[in-house]
Amino acid sequence: MATFNYKALMPDGKEQKSSVNAVDIEEAKAMIKAQGGMLLDINEAGALDKEIELPFKIGQKKVTSRDLCVFCRQFVSIIEAGVSIVQALEMLAEQTENKRLAKALMETRDSVEKGDTLSAAFSRNPDIFSRLFISMVEAGEASGSLEIAMSRMAIQFEKDNHIKSLVKKAMTYPIILIVVLIIVVIAILAFVMPTFVDMFETMEMELPIMTRILISASNFIIDKWYILLLIVGAIAGIWIAFSKSAQGKYIIAKAQIKIPVVNNLVMKTACARFAQTLQTLLMAGMSMMDALDICSKTMDNLLYKEALLDVRDNVSLGSSLSGELKRTELFPPMICHMVGIGEETGNLEQMLESCAGYYDEEVENATQQLTAVLEPAITVFMAVIVLIVVLAIYTPMVSMYDGIG
Repeated sequence: MATFNYKALMPDGKEQKSSVNAVDIEEAKAMIKAQGGMLLDINEAGALDKEIELPFKIGQKKVTSRDLCVFCRQFVSIIEAGVSIVQALEMLAEQTENKRLAKALMETRDSVEKGDTLSAAFSRNPDIFSRLFISMVEAGEASGSLEIAMSRMAIQFEKDNHIKSLVKKAMTYPIILIVVLIIVVIAILAFVMPTFVDMFETMEMELPIMTRILISASNFIIDKWYILLLIVGAIAGIWIAFSKSAQGKYIIAKAQIKIPVVNNLVMKTACARFAQTLQTLLMAGMSMMDALDICSKTMDNLLYKEALLDVRDNVSLGSSLSGELKRTELFPPMICHMVGIGEETGNLEQMLESCAGYYDEEVENATQQLTAVLEPAITVFMAVIVLIVVLAIYTPMVSMYDGIG
């Protein structure tokens, strides 16, 4: 499929310069004509005009929940103004700053022009538009309330982005401290330690074991730094492979719910996302089984993902949702009781909405608690490491001066 740049006079009287993907120039002309435009100029894009497709999407900005939230809100506003879906997608594709999202929206527009439903068109880019998003759009199309479905998705993405921002904020500062610690230690070993090595070699005394270790580490970093880089690269590669393997995901998920303080944040994040997602899907008229299936796919922790799939299977056999959530032993009594009340009163969506609001606040509190624990712990750890380095350098010097005295 080739890319064609064109200039056309649109029905509103404005001149439009854009591009279209087509098999040949005749198909491109037909697509432009279908938009109601009068073609003024068209030519196939050269190699320098096309966007370079980088492997593994290197250098391309990831489509975030915030990007999708903004898209949903703008889409609703444009559609309610009477603009067609095809034109709305094209307008939003041209104004979005995220190139991946812009490209996906243009592909969606092309698919809709060819006769696909909007949900089917979105499903052609599953790495950008999740199953939750596609299912909501499909439900909106079926019920004739696409604007309502997109508005609910905007709220869903907004809350999801809020939760992710809180978790990221909790982890950013500790990571920065650890990186700074590593840089400081390497700088001491590479630049400070060598100035003392000659002096230590002239001492007619046995150096402390810690000093000898630091001298060896300093020599290793200076003379064989490339081996250190290879070791770091190998460790990073092993960790990436381990974290993507089935066994690795299970071990990491198990650790997340066992480590104190961290397990609290993981649990409350999962509860907030579960309650908000299930409430959104049920309000859209989706069946409980399909809603639980989609909810499981929004979970970051593998244990919660598998638990919700088991809940779905048992609920399909007649078990209550609250009873199955309690049986997993992963969800706290609060959410189990609230879901149970919702089932008994027939007001499950409202109970889930209350749970989502409650756990949103709890995620923020858990984030602050995690930060309050990690920051001083890492600061003390940094101080201990620096103290060990300083003592290893100055202890033999003090011993030498004492001997002279």
